Amino acid sequence: MVAPGGVVVEGRLSTAPSPGTSSPLTISITKGNLEYFGRILISLPPDCQLSAKQLHGGGMTMDPERNLAVISWLKLPEAQQFDLLLDLEVSPLAPPGNRTLEWDFSFIRNNDRETVRPAPFHFKVVPSNAAPSAALPIPTEANRSSTPSEETGTKASPTATRCATELPDGRYEIQVQLSGVPEGGFVKCVETLPPGCTPEITSSGGSVAQTSDQTLSFVWFDFQEAGSLSYIVSKPQLSTPTEIIGSLSYIDGDSPMEIAVIPCESQISARSLGLSSPSIPNEIWYEVQIAATKNRVVTDYFEEKLNFRLPLTEERGAKWHRYTHGHFADYRAARDCREGISRRHAFRGPFVVAKREGQRISVQEALTRTGQEWTP
Repeated sequence: MVAPGGVVVEGRLSTAPSPGTSSPLTISITKGNLEYFGRILISLPPDCQLSAKQLHGGGMTMDPERNLAVISWLKLPEAQQFDLLLDLEVSPLAPPGNRTLEWDFSFIRNNDRETVRPAPFHFKVVPSNAAPSAALPIPTEANRSSTPSEETGTKASPTATRCATELPDGRYEIQVQLSGVPEGGFVKCVETLPPGCTPEITSSGGSVAQTSDQTLSFVWFDFQEAGSLSYIVSKPQLSTPTEIIGSLSYIDGDSPMEIAVIPCESQISARSLGLSSPSIPNEIWYEVQIAATKNRVVTDYFEEKLNFRLPLTEERGAKWHRYTHGHFADYRAARDCREGISRRHAFRGPFVVAKREGQRISVQEALTRTGQEWTP
């Protein structure tokens, strides 16, 4: 598609993928003399994922809830035309048939934001000639417990919340969750750490992220929700995560606004992960499912292939072997564990499941019985 100024965005697959396989996807961008900020947002079918191979200095984040990929650049590559190289991965559970990628490309020209919306990219998942191997599938509605829908109503005011997880090595993993922030405009989140702390950004949430001294900046020129912000920080001078000071700036209509990042009331300890199985028969608890395979695999597979060393439980079924981690009485703790696993490991969409008397029930039923609230 050609936009005013000569911007062109095109996609092509080298081969048609089949269930349980991946195919190289090339996205060619002709930037039309643009120099600075650029961002492409890709909406994927629910049974497909993307992994990056060559982004020419860009950063990619995934929003697993909406199955969106966001690739952004603070400064675009110098070449007028460049190719993004990715792998399009298809779940072993995916039925053959037609699929569509929808996308848009945003950029800054003459201090104004513009967006190109190319025609949807159509491709086909072809039947597999062989039975799926033990490749890890993307969880789908067939093996996912249901979750409550978000209630409709008045749009909430923007909020920014910081939660901290103490890791086994003594560092903290910090997660900043943004909610209700207006999309399509300039947004900036700044986190200021005490002197002597060393941060490592693990997820930029689709922003352009930078570190300077004890300050972390996350900037969106065209804000779109694409997951939480997260970083890991050492704590030689950090006795508690409440010593971090954060702010969120955004535009509301024509007015600049700024709010504080609010710490969570509770801190999650790494010692809360990987508890033993419950001993009370009628206890309700939550686990995080990380994979499901048709062929059984030894749990060392996850350590060797994905560097996952936390304890796992295997559930054997007639058709599927499911692998879960943890035992949590609190849904929020399981959800935060899921987010941490998503950031640190290459599992395709881990999700929270609920159990009662050792049998799976829907998350909605578990929340209703325990009087807890669902958190996306």
